Amino acid sequence: MVPNDLEPDWDMRLSVESPRRWPRARLVRSGDWRELVGDGHDLIVNVLYNKIIGRKLIEDSGRIINCHPGRLPEYRGVRPASWSLFNVRAAMR
Repeated sequence: MVPNDLEPDWDMRLSVESPRRWPRARLVRSGDWRELVGDGHDLIVNVLYNKIIGRKLIEDSGRIINCHPGRLPEYRGVRPASWSLFNVRAAMR
């Protein structure tokens, strides 16, 4: 698991909860996907990670599931929900 930012105090702590629920999962505190390269993962699940995953990790992994919250290709990239709302608001003017 590679968090994007520091965990907020009000939220469930990923660093505390993940080892308890998923003891085989590794938490990469730096937020850098490159720390996962070379481990030969069977499955990587990408949920709201705001960086581009490099080809090296893709080639090193068995399968990758990428969950993207925006309509593709119109809202590719980071913050697709924000851009979607911005464009709807702009169209309503």
